[in-house]
Amino acid sequence: ARKLLINSTNTTNALAYIYSNAVHTGTGDSSILAVRSDNSSAEGTVFNVHNDGTGKAIHIDQNGNGIAISVDTELTDTIGLNIEADAITTGNVGRFYSDSSNTSARNLVEITNDNTSATGATALKIRNDSTGTGIEFVGTGHAISGSATSTGSFGQGFFGGNVNIGAD
Repeated sequence: ARKLLINSTNTTNALAYIYSNAVHTGTGDSSILAVRSDNSSAEGTVFNVHNDGTGKAIHIDQNGNGIAISVDTELTDTIGLNIEADAITTGNVGRFYSDSSNTSARNLVEITNDNTSATGATALKIRNDSTGTGIEFVGTGHAISGSATSTGSFGQGFFGGNVNIGAD
């Protein structure tokens, strides 16, 4: 049986509201809201959000200069972050979007394999079981580089159709 059940049909007010204006420094169990499942044999979902409506299921508004979502997992042979969208038609499974006009150099997406011994790791794998485009570059200023000190040698290239290099 549930230890706590809050049920409401109110359409204009929050069902629950947790507020703090303290200079909070706690982490882990001392966070403003902490949920913990501490049994290593537990296999059930710890936090579940179910939304039948069209509104956002989870909205995070990170106004401070800090990380909005941080996932720390000790997994060894499964998936750390999994997004499934099996009913998608014209939408996107994921989107990274920036409208910043700042001219500072930065990476919008960065993938790092930080251990030199992890020689079997692939930093990015794209698999497309259909005949659609695997990668599409739109816009200008695209460059592919093997490293910051690359001499331009990338091994073999396989191209279908017409390939023009330096042609008008």
